Amino acid sequence: MSKHLFAVHSSNERVSDIRLLTKRSKERSVRLELLTNEGNFKHNVQVMKTGSGSLVVGRRVSQLSEHSHNPMDYLPCEFCFKFVVNTYLWHHVKMCKIRKFFHALNSMDRDEESETLVLKEDNEDLCSNFTRHGRTLLYSAVYGDNEPFFVTLLERMQDGVIKEIVANDVLIRTFASLQVESLGDVKNQKLNDIHRVSSGARTLARLIIEVRKVIPFCNLDTILQPKNFDAVVNATKNLSLNSEKESLTLGPKIGFLLGHAILCKSGLAIKSNNQQQEDDARKFKILFDVEWNVRVNSVLRKKKDKMNLYTKNEIPTTEDLVTLRDYMLQRIGILCTRLRADSSDINAYQELSKVVLCRLLLFNKRRVSEVSNLEVDQYVQRPSWTEDSDEFNMALDATEKAMAKR
Repeated sequence: MSKHLFAVHSSNERVSDIRLLTKRSKERSVRLELLTNEGNFKHNVQVMKTGSGSLVVGRRVSQLSEHSHNPMDYLPCEFCFKFVVNTYLWHHVKMCKIRKFFHALNSMDRDEESETLVLKEDNEDLCSNFTRHGRTLLYSAVYGDNEPFFVTLLERMQDGVIKEIVANDVLIRTFASLQVESLGDVKNQKLNDIHRVSSGARTLARLIIEVRKVIPFCNLDTILQPKNFDAVVNATKNLSLNSEKESLTLGPKIGFLLGHAILCKSGLAIKSNNQQQEDDARKFKILFDVEWNVRVNSVLRKKKDKMNLYTKNEIPTTEDLVTLRDYMLQRIGILCTRLRADSSDINAYQELSKVVLCRLLLFNKRRVSEVSNLEVDQYVQRPSWTEDSDEFNMALDATEKAMAKR
C-alpha cells in the first residue's frame, strides 16, 4: 500500500488544507497533483469494477501508435497513484517527484536559511517491489471489499489474457476466493496450496478461451447453461487431446473444477434470488452427472491406458544413482566454500538450496512434497528417536536397525 505520511481526509478538508499553503510553493504543487491523481485513481477503480468507461493514465498513447496497450497492462504508482504501463513502472517510481518530496519531508531535509525542502537522492530500496506493490494497491481497491481472498491469488499470476479473464469473470473470482479462504491462515498452508488454487482458476480461463472459438464473448456463467454443454465437452476434448503435449489428465481436472463452479453458480443465484440462473445451474448439473464420465473421462482414461502399454518405464541403475550422489556432494562442498568466503553470494545460496533439496529427496525416497514442505523449525524440534525407543526398535528388522544407527 501507499507509504504516504499524511492523514487521509475528505476532499473538502484536503482542498482547504492545500489552499492555506503558499502559492507556487513546491508542497502546494505536489499536493494538488496528488489530489488529482487520487481522483483519477478512484475513477479507474470504478471503471475496472463495472467494466465500462475509459482509464485515465499518466501518459496517453496515440490511436495510430503501434505501441497500444491493454487496460490490464497499467498499474498505479504506490506513491502518486498515477497509472503507468507496468514495464515502465520501475522508471516512473525512480523518478516520481511525489515519492521524492515525501521522502524529503519525512527525512526533515530542510534548508535552514530558506526553510525549503531539499530533495536528496533517497535509498534505492524504496524503489524495490514496485510492480508487486502496484498490483496490491490496485487489486485491493477493485476486489478488496467483496473478495479479499482473491487479491492474494491475483497478485501471484502473470499478466496476460488468462489473468484478464480470471480477473473479470465473476464466477471464477467467487470460486477462487472460496478456495483461498478454505486454505486458512498463511502459516497453516503448505508450500503449493496457493499455486494449486491459481492453477485451477487458470484452467477454467483456458476452457473459456477454447469455448470462445464457438461462442464469442462468453464467460463461465454463460457456458454453464444446458444449451452450451456440448460446447464445453468438445472444448475439453480439444484441450486434452489436440494439444502438442497431450495432457490426458486435464479432462478429469476440468470436470472436478466444473463441479465446484456449478455449486458456486447455484450459491450466487440463491443469494441474488435469480431463479433463471438457479435453473440453468441445476439442469447443467444433471447433464454433467449423466454424460461427463462417459463422454470425457472414459475416453481419456482408455487412451491413457493404451499409451501406458507402449511406454517403457526406465528405472535408473545403481551406477546412475551413485554418480548423481557424488556430483551433489561435490557441488555442496564447493558451494559451502564459496559461501564461507562470501556470505552475500546469492547465486551460490540459491544453487546450494536446490542441491540440498535434491539430496534430501534422493535420501528420503518418499513423496517430494514431504521434504519441500519441511520447515527448519520442524527439523530442529524433531523428537529424539534414540531415547525411549524400544517399541521403535522392535518394529525394525536387522537391516533397518543398521540404517537407523547411521
